Amino acid sequence: MVEIALSLGIIAFALVALIGVMPTGIKVQQENREETVINQDGLYLLEAIRSGSKGVDELTNYVESITIRDGRSSITFTNSPLPIANRLTNGQHIVGLLSTPRFVRSADGTFRTNLVEAHVRAISGVAGEKSALNDQLAFRYLLRTEIVPFIHRPPGFVANGPSELAYATNLLNNLYDVRLILRWPLYQKGPVWETGRSRKVFRTLVTGELKPFNTPRSRYPLYWFEPNTFATNALVAGF
Repeated sequence: MVEIALSLGIIAFALVALIGVMPTGIKVQQENREETVINQDGLYLLEAIRSGSKGVDELTNYVESITIRDGRSSITFTNSPLPIANRLTNGQHIVGLLSTPRFVRSADGTFRTNLVEAHVRAISGVAGEKSALNDQLAFRYLLRTEIVPFIHRPPGFVANGPSELAYATNLLNNLYDVRLILRWPLYQKGPVWETGRSRKVFRTLVTGELKPFNTPRSRYPLYWFEPNTFATNALVAGF
C-alpha cells in the first residue's frame, strides 16, 4: 500500500507539471499558426498589388471592408450582401482600392493624405473557418497599405544640374515603395473593432506607372500598377 501511495503521488506531481505547461504549449501553437497565415496572406496580397491584378475575384470572400480616410472625410466599402452603393463587387475593385497612394495631388495643387485600412478574414489556414457557419470564429487581421514614390535622395537634396533633376523626377514617377502593415488578431468589442499586439510589415519596390481610373460602378477612383508602362515627363524627355 505504501508503494502504491508513493507511485500515485509521483504520478500526480507529474500530471500537475504537465497541466501547467499545456496552456503555454497551446499558446505557442496558436501564435505559430497565426504567423504562418500572415506570411502566406501578406505575400499573396503584396503580389496582387505589385502586378496590378484584376482577376482575383476570390478576394471578395475574404476582404470584408476597406476604409479610406483623407483627414477630412472617410468612405467605407464592404462586401455586405445588402444592396448598398459602396459594395466590393470583384477582385479588380478590391486591388484598385488597396493600391490607393498615400499622397494624392488635388486640383488646387495641394496634397491629400490617404489612410487605407481593410478588415480581412484569413485567406489561407484552416478549411473549416472558410464556411459561412464558422464566420464568427475565423481568424481576422487589419491590413494597412502605404504606397509612396521612391525617394533616393535625403531631404533637402539639391540637384547638381538638370540631368540629376530629370533622373530624380523620373524615379518619382516610375518607382514606388509599397508597404503592407498587418496587425492581428482583429476582434470586435461591442461596436468597435480592436487589434492585438502582433504586427508584421511586408515591403517591396514596384517599377511602373500607378494610374488612376474612374469607373462607372465606383464612387472613388481606383488605382492599378502597370509594370510594363512608364511615365515620361517633359523634363526627362529633354535629356
